[in-house]
Amino acid sequence: MNNNSSVNPQERRQSLRLDMESELVAIYWRDSQGEQHSQSVVCIDVSSGGIAVSIDVEFQLDDEVEVQFNPHDSKSPKRSAIILRCHKLRDGSYHVGMSFIK
Repeated sequence: MNNNSSVNPQERRQSLRLDMESELVAIYWRDSQGEQHSQSVVCIDVSSGGIAVSIDVEFQLDDEVEVQFNPHDSKSPKRSAIILRCHKLRDGSYHVGMSFIK
């Protein structure tokens, strides 16, 4: 049995982070008319549970998107994610936090 109760939750969270800050990832989504969109965006933070990106598109909470970590490789898999937060920044872009769902 694996017991992580002795591990500080902050340490456990930090250990799951991946070093992809400022790397480009691709985001795919459908608008309210069902039209497919995609955009390369800057990764702010990524962990095994989700990702935060900077993008010039406003999303609604619970919108579903797909994230591709290596958009230049057509064989790179996509991860489904749900929007948890979308905060508009002073420069007009959005800081978007997502949780992986699959």
